[in-house]
Amino acid sequence: MGRMHLLGTLLGALALCAANAAFAADDPPVYRYTLYEDTTEGAFRVLIPEGWKTEGGIMQIPQHQIRTVVDGCGKKLYFSIHDPSSKAFITYFPTEIYHTSAFGGTVAGQVLNGMVQMPTVPPPADYISQMLFPYARADATNVEWGQRKRLDELANAWTRAFHQEAEIRPQVTAESLEVAYDRAGTRFAELWTALITRYHVEGSTIWTPDFAVVAGAPLDTVEQVAPILKAVITSFRMDPTWMATTIVNYDACTKQVAASQERIRAMDRKIQRRLSQVQKEIRRIDNEIVSNRDATRSHIQAHEHNVLMGEDEYEDTATGKRYVMDLGYARNFTDGETIIQTNDWNFEPPPDYREMRNIDISD
Repeated sequence: MGRMHLLGTLLGALALCAANAAFAADDPPVYRYTLYEDTTEGAFRVLIPEGWKTEGGIMQIPQHQIRTVVDGCGKKLYFSIHDPSSKAFITYFPTEIYHTSAFGGTVAGQVLNGMVQMPTVPPPADYISQMLFPYARADATNVEWGQRKRLDELANAWTRAFHQEAEIRPQVTAESLEVAYDRAGTRFAELWTALITRYHVEGSTIWTPDFAVVAGAPLDTVEQVAPILKAVITSFRMDPTWMATTIVNYDACTKQVAASQERIRAMDRKIQRRLSQVQKEIRRIDNEIVSNRDATRSHIQAHEHNVLMGEDEYEDTATGKRYVMDLGYARNFTDGETIIQTNDWNFEPPPDYREMRNIDISD
């Protein structure tokens, strides 16, 4: 697993190792990025390396495919950034709402009350290996699982930032998991990261993978592209205005769903009295979980990388626009569209480029 461990440089503190390795080269690399703003609904922005492609964005599940409350009322992020040349990529996966009940009678995978039924709540790494990876990599062969790492600092920071004053305190866990596999004749190495938030009430648990992201590349190019993957992940931001509008629309929709479900339960209350009481509480926690997830998604990147990587913001001195970028480069230039990062003191930027100003991420 020696070479596969290089994948650990993609996220977390180990990312600095790959960046420092690049600095020692005789000819330091020059990285170029452009700022991508979501073309579906203007919901997010992220730095895109020169020559890389994007796919997806904010998705709304078609009416005939709706399974859960999120599918019907909310919107999901499903977005990929990839390099056609090196085959490196980053993908953000959509989330689901899962329900684990102490009562019997349900089948794993069945959708009940707007939630997918599961027998147990898995650790994030098991959620990745048992549910998300098989779904996303159905054609993978020779799968080899690598280092599994608890991200307690990330989970604790999430709890402090978003659930400190919550009436019902959730349990938050986060883990990363390395994996290597063969696909279409190429050996890939990937680092998956997932964070799960769970609420427990009346013998039932409602849980959601609030975010799940994978970064990877062919095994023999992981070390080379690690600084670029790190810079892209660090720069991702949700638009707060879009997020606020989405939350309002979601709340209105879920109230209509709840009203319809209540009318149906009223017709069968004598038979379903105990189940109705439990489901009423589940529905309330359901809405709170989704609201927390939507409200925190726009901030999680900043908190994650503050804790694990210590990134900084840089400002275009002409336009005032800010970018979250890798702190490890001594020279940063922009012409308002393209960003240049390098440690090469002999590099001469084009005449229309200006030096960017470093701003603390807390400003």
